[in-house]
Amino acid sequence: MNKKIITYSIWALFNDADEKFLKKIKKLANFYLSDPGITNISDFPIHMTINSNIDKNSKRLKQDIKKIRKFEIRAVGYFYKNIFFKSFFIKIKAEKNLINISNFFNTKKNVKNEYFSPHISLCYGNQKNKIKKCSIDALPIIKDKVFKINRICIAMNDEKNFKWKIIKIFKI
Repeated sequence: MNKKIITYSIWALFNDADEKFLKKIKKLANFYLSDPGITNISDFPIHMTINSNIDKNSKRLKQDIKKIRKFEIRAVGYFYKNIFFKSFFIKIKAEKNLINISNFFNTKKNVKNEYFSPHISLCYGNQKNKIKKCSIDALPIIKDKVFKINRICIAMNDEKNFKWKIIKIFKI
């Protein structure tokens, strides 16, 4: 797979209380998932990706982001996959409003049917499934927890060097 080295995304960011809570969960998850010799990446801002591979220089992007209003998302629970950048995460219920926001940006970049799986990554890596399963049991229950989104940002993604940076934040 030929991936660009640097890409840009639109991320949803949380209100202060939810961000603090999620950072604690992420820190706990990182502790439980730590295993010598296994790649475990958690040094990235807590966020939920709304859309990837955007044109950060688009003249309309900032105007489009400003059209989004505060919204809430609901946790389904903790999940894991054998996908490096979706290794351990909180799955988010794909409610109509959230899908509409993602589709809004797909339309702006002339993309159709881009797969949208809303989630909050807690850790990237190649941890063993047994460790991931035990980690879920050790973390606080979050099923049906509501998180409030009050900011949207443009983020730079360097997945080759494991670096992520928020470029611009918009209060919504």
